[in-house]
Amino acid sequence: MMKRFFSIIFVFIPLLLSAQYTARMDSLETVHIPPEAQYSETFKISPIYFNKRVDPAGLGEILEIEMVFQNLIDEPIAINVITVATVEYELKSDSSFQLPINKWDIIKYLDASPDADNFKYVVKDESGNPKKDYYDRDMHEYKKIPNDPKKGNFIVVDDTYLLRTYHVSKFRKKYEFFNTVTVLVYNKAGEPIFSCDYTINHKRK
Repeated sequence: MMKRFFSIIFVFIPLLLSAQYTARMDSLETVHIPPEAQYSETFKISPIYFNKRVDPAGLGEILEIEMVFQNLIDEPIAINVITVATVEYELKSDSSFQLPINKWDIIKYLDASPDADNFKYVVKDESGNPKKDYYDRDMHEYKKIPNDPKKGNFIVVDDTYLLRTYHVSKFRKKYEFFNTVTVLVYNKAGEPIFSCDYTINHKRK
């Protein structure tokens, strides 16, 4: 009987640990962009380049994103384009008891330009009240979802359109350059019509 009891415990401990880990990760789900759209029948982005530049002021390094929008229909397309540059890492399990989990990447660092405020959100508790830090200030987090989708690059694509955006990675402790770019496209009403993530570790020129 005792032997059977320990056998049952051995089976359930990994499941319990996995449940706790998943719950902790679920609380971070909001930092990820919802998959409203990943393909468009009206336009395509090709080609797209990621160029690394040195900040003239010496504050860090600059990521230049160069992309060509191609119109796939006969009418002009009016869109708002937002690009988000981030340093991200995959959240992995540290315990052999936990089941393999395919979860979201976690934002470690976001573009330091003023546009970053468009992705800043107050962290709230279960009751909907703002969480406070040690100094009684509201805590914030960044999501790859803009507060105002119209705060982007408004363009009209007749045939093709070349768009460049610039993102600053400031020098800091444990410095890392951007490894992920997210391109978000909204229509004139602010509704999402396209989103795509690009891993740029080996794509800079």
